[in-house]
Amino acid sequence: MSQPCGLSPAIAPAFTRATLDRNMTVNTTSFERALAQLDLSDMAVLDFGCGTGNLVRLLRHTNAKIIYAFEVMPEHLAPDILDWVDDPTATPRLILNPADFKIYADAADGDLTAYDYFRLLGQHEKFAIISNPPYFLYNRILSLTGNNLAAENQDYRQLAEKFAGALMITSKGRLHNHPHWDILAILEGSDFNPPAYGQQYLIQTGFADRTPITRENQPHITGKPQFYPPITNREPLADATDHYPEMWAQLEKLAQRKSKNRPKSHPA
Repeated sequence: MSQPCGLSPAIAPAFTRATLDRNMTVNTTSFERALAQLDLSDMAVLDFGCGTGNLVRLLRHTNAKIIYAFEVMPEHLAPDILDWVDDPTATPRLILNPADFKIYADAADGDLTAYDYFRLLGQHEKFAIISNPPYFLYNRILSLTGNNLAAENQDYRQLAEKFAGALMITSKGRLHNHPHWDILAILEGSDFNPPAYGQQYLIQTGFADRTPITRENQPHITGKPQFYPPITNREPLADATDHYPEMWAQLEKLAQRKSKNRPKSHPA
């Protein structure tokens, strides 16, 4: 992994849960309403930064085929979620940090940029993203759809054919990155724990052949969409518009810590 620029051990921040995942828990009412309108039949669903497991728990009652959850601090997952991971007969199947698809062995488990999504998703006909994603890798998560990439990123365009849709949370300041997405609900900062800064938006794209949801609100969106670097581009300056170098330093520390005291592995 490339070293972050401009950081020294003396000033690099100490790792904290809140720094990597600013809002671990979200009120799930709006997600429940939205999921009730979707048909996830035989799909692979990705939940990035699943935190305590509030959102992934909602997927337990859908007809998804398999759910891939990514979390750098799995010890924060609720016991029922970990029990679900350990049950190979569960439907849908829940896979946490799929080890067989990790391409950077020294990266922290659950580091979203450490997985080969071509191989992971190549075995599935369709995939969807249902997540309250970590804000510091938000653009890279969206690169998996293949819809927001520059022309030279031909490799990721193959994922566009498999992409069914996304249901995610974003902030008002990032709405310009989601042209033509439907805004399903406006969430207050108090809907999150710890509280989010300002209003957040539950947004959806894709699922074109599914039952549509009436748009509740469409505020004026200004600004140009940011560039979406591929999720596996680990260069510190890959996206200067959405870059938090201290996060790479902390993920690196986490990887080192886990290599010394690695928790029980989960099946892939």
